[in-house]
Parts: sequence; C-alpha cells; structure tokens
Amino acid sequence: MMISLTLVVPLFNEASRWDEIYWTEVSKIPGIDLIFVNDGSTDTTADLLLNFCACNSGQYLNLPRNVGKSEAIRAGMVRALGEDSELIGYLDADGAFAVEDVDKFHKISLEKLFSGNFHSLWSSRVLLSGRKIQRSLHRQWLSRVIATLIGTQYPSLPYDTQSGFKIFTKAILGGEVLGFPFVTRWYLDLELFARVTIANSEFLVWEEPVTTWKDIKGSKISRGQLVLIVKETLAIIRILKFAKNHKGG
Repeated sequence: MMISLTLVVPLFNEASRWDEIYWTEVSKIPGIDLIFVNDGSTDTTADLLLNFCACNSGQYLNLPRNVGKSEAIRAGMVRALGEDSELIGYLDADGAFAVEDVDKFHKISLEKLFSGNFHSLWSSRVLLSGRKIQRSLHRQWLSRVIATLIGTQYPSLPYDTQSGFKIFTKAILGGEVLGFPFVTRWYLDLELFARVTIANSEFLVWEEPVTTWKDIKGSKISRGQLVLIVKETLAIIRILKFAKNHKGG
C-alpha cells in the first residue's frame, strides 16, 4: 500500500496563470491528494478552483481575505493534519515544477523519509548536467545573495531554501509547529525549518535536485516586495539564530 501525500497549493489571483491540464495530471498521480487554498483572490480563481474540485479529486479551502502565502499554506497544512495522509507538503500553483518531478518526489520521500533517517524532502533548483532549469538571472542573483547572508548565521541550511515544493512527515509537524501564525510572508520555508528544529533537534532534511523547472510569467518582484524582503531577511536571521542556539550549535 502506497503511503499517501497531501499537497497544499496556495493561490492568490492566479486565474490568468491557471493550467487546467497541468493540475488534472497532478491530481491523477497515485497516492497524492490536493488541497487548494484560495487566499482571498479578487479575480475568478475561486470559480476555477470550485469547478476543478467538482470534476477532479481535490479539496477547496477558501480564505475570505488575503493573508499571504505563508498563512495560506499554514491553513492548508493544518487541515491536512486532520487527513489520513502520512506525508504533508506544499507546491507552488504556477506549474513551474514538472508533473514527472511531483510524482518522482513522492516516491523519493517514501525512501528517504520512511526507509531513511530524514524528516523532510526539499526540492532544489540547482543547475546540474542533464537538468533543465530556467531561472531569470536577477531572481537567481537575489536568491543567492539572500542565501549567502542567511547562511552566515546557519551554514547547514539546504542550498535552495526558497524552492516551492517541500514534503514533511506528518509526525514532524505535530505539536505547536503549525499552531500559531508565521512572522514572515517571504520566508515560510525557513521559518518552518526553525520551528521544526526547535521542536525536534534531530530534524534532518534531504535535498533533491529537480529535473525540470522554469520561471512562469507573472511572478515578478515589485519594489515594495524588495523592501519587505530586506525587513524579513533581518527577521528570519534572528529566528534562525534562536533555533540554532536552541539546538545547541
């Protein structure tokens, strides 16, 4: 019997980028359940999701107002804790990750998170031979600058902390890990990493390179977001420093 995985998919005004064919294929992957979280969208995203879930496997969770990606994912993961799945994760809504990789990562998680000693599987958009990774230069540069700054405080972090596809064992997300709102909007991944580390000092992440990934049009970073990123970078450094000290080094 295959161990099931529930993936949370946050969406905010994604109607123009919604790919019905992509999500139909993902929904048909054996052992994967989807929870679509509508984060207070003001376009037709809600209608698209309701129609999709009515015709395909998938749950719909509506948030009446926009709370940001971090809180939308937390809401979906809290719901997933009440499901039968033994694995819980999240996946970006823009279709940047290939369907084949979604399927492959589910299978890898069964090996690493149950047969191995790891508690979480993180995708990595590292450019290796034979991989098709299409990232805009300015976003890649920004990511590496941020990763370098944060890495000075926590050198053992995974390489690609901001990649939007991650899987966790349900057990590692228990207790107070998801019990209160996230402080940051931009650094959900690292804040979740810090919370789990504080709750379980033995927390281990396996990072796996994706086969294919591409930037999807419409995901630009505005000047206002850059200001937020700077503020939240300082905040997440403090959070990670606390987690590191709590862990004992």
